[in-house]
Amino acid sequence: MSRSPPVAEPVLANAIEQRDALEEQLLQRGTALENAGYPAQVKVTARSTVLFHISRDGRQAVTSNAGSFESGNNRWTKSQLLAAIHSEPESFSPNALLRPVVQDFLLPTVAYIGGPSEISYFAQSEVLYRNLLGRMPVMLPRAGFTVVDTKAQRLLKQYGLEVEDVWVGPQELRKRFIPIQTIGFGTPAQVDETLMRNISVETSGLSYQAITASTMFDVFGMTLVAILKGNTASMATRSVPARITLDCTILP
Repeated sequence: MSRSPPVAEPVLANAIEQRDALEEQLLQRGTALENAGYPAQVKVTARSTVLFHISRDGRQAVTSNAGSFESGNNRWTKSQLLAAIHSEPESFSPNALLRPVVQDFLLPTVAYIGGPSEISYFAQSEVLYRNLLGRMPVMLPRAGFTVVDTKAQRLLKQYGLEVEDVWVGPQELRKRFIPIQTIGFGTPAQVDETLMRNISVETSGLSYQAITASTMFDVFGMTLVAILKGNTASMATRSVPARITLDCTILP
């Protein structure tokens, strides 16, 4: 359970002082992200704050309602909440959007290097950085690599694919296979039936199991670029067990 250090009290208190303005700007930022085709990482509502309260009942969100605040069985006016933060800052904790702001308040950061999922939170956190700190670190993407082993290369060649084709997602991959029916493999339903007979997934601790063509393309799209012999436990998806191999064959 994450507790804020006493020295973080100014940031926590300022987040409550500016709560209404922050909430309005975060709502606007969430709408802008959705309109641009990006999901908001943290859901913000009209009652949201960026703090949690920690008590014997656990860590519960602090919400706002008609100028008052509440968390579990606790109720505060704005002045009471500010007094509680001042006297017991360790009883409050920042949410995912405020956490990096608190960190950079304590230990100023010039640049932040992270993966896509980590950096995506800063699209919303920027509102808090701008209002609470007046500064923000530079965002730098972490280096990423795609390793394609011999088996993956064979699969790509077998289906006429390049590595970049996998990145478009399973639905687009499936469209690539629709023309199969024009070269003697039958209808899409027959292709599915053939694939179900001839595609298997070998997983650690599980027996062989047949999967449908749709599942095959989902697994293909999620895992092919991440197949590393003997080191697949770090794959980004949790829906596919470690040590996964694909043995895919389409029979006429």
